[in-house]
Amino acid sequence: MNALAESFRNQDMHAEHMLADFMDEYLYSKLTTHDGRPLVFERMTDKESQLKGVDISIENGNKKINIDEKASIYYSNLMIPTFAFELASIQRGYDEPLIGWFLNDELDSKYYMLIWPNIKCIHNKGQWIRQQIGYIHKDDFTIVESMLILKEDLRRFLETNGYDKDRLLAYAKDLRERCTKIDDRYEEELFDGVKIFFSGKLAERPINVVIRKEILYTLAKRVYLISADGFANIKNIEASGEIEYMDYDFVSNIDTSVPLIEKRSTNIEAFDGLDRTGLKAEEFERRILLYKTKLEEKIYCQYPGKESIERSDRANDLRPELITSSGVRIDRLSIADILMAIYESRSDKSIDMIAAIFVCISYMILHEKEQKEHGIDLCDIKANKIKESSNLRFSFWGLTFDNELRDLLSTQKIKVPHDKHKSKISISLEAFMYYIDTLALQEDCKYAIKEPPQGRINYVSTLLRFIYRMNKDLPLGSIIGRAGLNVSPLKPELLSDVTNGLLKEEHIKDYLEDIY
Repeated sequence: MNALAESFRNQDMHAEHMLADFMDEYLYSKLTTHDGRPLVFERMTDKESQLKGVDISIENGNKKINIDEKASIYYSNLMIPTFAFELASIQRGYDEPLIGWFLNDELDSKYYMLIWPNIKCIHNKGQWIRQQIGYIHKDDFTIVESMLILKEDLRRFLETNGYDKDRLLAYAKDLRERCTKIDDRYEEELFDGVKIFFSGKLAERPINVVIRKEILYTLAKRVYLISADGFANIKNIEASGEIEYMDYDFVSNIDTSVPLIEKRSTNIEAFDGLDRTGLKAEEFERRILLYKTKLEEKIYCQYPGKESIERSDRANDLRPELITSSGVRIDRLSIADILMAIYESRSDKSIDMIAAIFVCISYMILHEKEQKEHGIDLCDIKANKIKESSNLRFSFWGLTFDNELRDLLSTQKIKVPHDKHKSKISISLEAFMYYIDTLALQEDCKYAIKEPPQGRINYVSTLLRFIYRMNKDLPLGSIIGRAGLNVSPLKPELLSDVTNGLLKEEHIKDYLEDIY
């Protein structure tokens, strides 16, 4: 490397260090968790981490979130409306181009923090100019804009528009073969808002895909404006928990130590043993409070169900009832109501987590056995009033979320109908999941089926098949048509597809072998 190039490199490194100090002091050190605790972060400066594309590691519970910072320092103060992502470049010590950081699947980072810095100006020879980057201090940064973006979202966005990794690499190879002069410069629009760009003047002769800011904004999980006076979060997906959903350590929280048949048998026997003396569906019913959400929504198991009247072999029929924190009663959600609620949430990243929890409900791998006092009410259905209330010590295998997942599910909403006019009301995703689990319990109890894959597995498989076909972007009519849904279990090899990799067959392979 010649002296001039070495000088530029030293300036780059100095500026990067100052920007890192700025981000650490004025952003990362100020971030907090849902419950107000400071997020634990570490600036990774060791060579191994740098080679793996990790600048920041944030601890969240029992996992780490790795972030690769990318900054347009040389274009500071220019308000550039784009960001460049490297497809290929020539690096020191190599004659042939290497795969760029954007397409390198060997890197450990999961997110990009894209940074557009602004730097103080100095007065020089009668005009205001930007401070030279080789001499800046961390407090010379004024307003810094940054976007936190999931790498997978960027790649998926390009793939959806016809440019997957192989096509981008092939495009870059062809472009480099055509552009051989030292000062060659080439750009071409791939599609609206995205272009490919080659610069022969730079030593690395990089080929980049350049994406407009407005597109990046729509993909970003967070957008920050940062200064020494504080930061503003001008786009925050925290309200729906997207970043946390994508990083939740799901697999380590499932429990496959107790066979499904044992859990189901315990529950069937427990609910079969409930006293039904003097009860009749639609007249006098009892309800047991099974779950209460962080938002004070209550999910009951109410019995006997109406099928106990219609069929003698379904005396143990029951149904879920949900009471919102404002007192709205939801107890008659049909399978169509549930499917439409899921369909209307199809653009939400949490759909992957919904599918993963459905799998867990189906196989009872997020369930824990509890024995405690449950509130129990005697309900006069026709008079619409509670005749008496008491407590019942009751033991069953219940759906259990750890505090982290409860926090996430409580922030996410889903709309369901609550009256005969199908008026919609929002409930938390935590409440929705408890409701679905109680429906699955109903399937087990009313048929008194203990041997899988009957009962809950087939019922929840209907929901999973719906999500699987919905993720294929099929028309709604095709999703719910004759070929779209049936009551056979979802094939284990499709678990990864339907949950977008949150749960895979290999995660519960031994458990599934005992079932099938």
